[in-house]
Amino acid sequence: MKQVLQDSKTATSTVTFWGLVCVIAAALIITSGCVPLRAVSEPLSTGMQAVQLPGQAQAYIDMSRKSLSKQLHIDISQIDLVSVTEPAQEEGIYVVELAVDGQTYQYHGQNQQATLVSKPLSPATSTTSSVDGGMPQVTLDLGNDVATAVTQRTIPAVEATDQTPYWALLPQHVEVAFTDYAQPNSVQMPNIYVYPVAELREMNQTGADQVDQLTELLNTKPDLAKLKPLPFLPLFNAQSMFNVQAQYMDFANGSGIRYLTQFGQAAGPVTNEEMFYTFQGLTDDGAYYVAAVLPIAQSDLPADTTSADTRFADGFEAYIQGVTEGLAAAAPNSFAPKLETLDAMIRSIAVR
Repeated sequence: MKQVLQDSKTATSTVTFWGLVCVIAAALIITSGCVPLRAVSEPLSTGMQAVQLPGQAQAYIDMSRKSLSKQLHIDISQIDLVSVTEPAQEEGIYVVELAVDGQTYQYHGQNQQATLVSKPLSPATSTTSSVDGGMPQVTLDLGNDVATAVTQRTIPAVEATDQTPYWALLPQHVEVAFTDYAQPNSVQMPNIYVYPVAELREMNQTGADQVDQLTELLNTKPDLAKLKPLPFLPLFNAQSMFNVQAQYMDFANGSGIRYLTQFGQAAGPVTNEEMFYTFQGLTDDGAYYVAAVLPIAQSDLPADTTSADTRFADGFEAYIQGVTEGLAAAAPNSFAPKLETLDAMIRSIAVR
């Protein structure tokens, strides 16, 4: 939203007492770092509705947008708000996602600072491409029912600072992005990540725990339906609400598991806007961890939270059990993209 400020030279020469008070109040807000208690986010072309946000959340949004405008040397009006995630605890970290020309940036805000923790992806142009920095090349067979193209790039490491949350501490890794993905109405970005295991272990203990858990599963092959939570990367500032349709799956030079899930910081409905298909795997030599986050919709689920029944009349646990039972029994053609289509793409992945 643009604000038009009137030049003082062209303003009327008559300044009322209350006008002077407003000017002084505005100056105090600016100099003291205060933020308005009421703020409205800008609606995006994706159909995201304007919502009223708490003042603290808006403060971190404003700081993130100002920081990105300086970094890219663009006007702040060119930056769209994708989403803002409030922390589960009062002293937690806000996660702000911003978009510029189709590229997404993520900021983490805490202690009156906003820290950039992710770099943008270049526009997708092909189904395979090489990356720099000694990272492996990822190839896959992309079906027309999934996306029109993919591209990969090397994402720089995020080192530890006083402001960096644990889930953002990641080594340099490969990120594969999708163009015109088949399920666009999702809060999740469709991506495949390839992490070097040795470097991940050195930088992030929670990430190392995911590697160990997945390794144990692949060695012992227990019934995945009886396990919760299942291994998951990238790390989220939230918890898995359920896992369903879980099964073991091999890819060209490795093996792993796939399942459907949704993450949340509090009890909320399962929706097509938030549920996703994920694959978690390791290359045969144990050198790389392959993780896929791919939005998926199911015809019986509500589109989003606003269209969902959030009463949970029999309790939230009973609600989740009912949803997972329904998803487990759902017809294959009720998913979009189809499970078999995503499975075929995952099986074709090669990390060289």
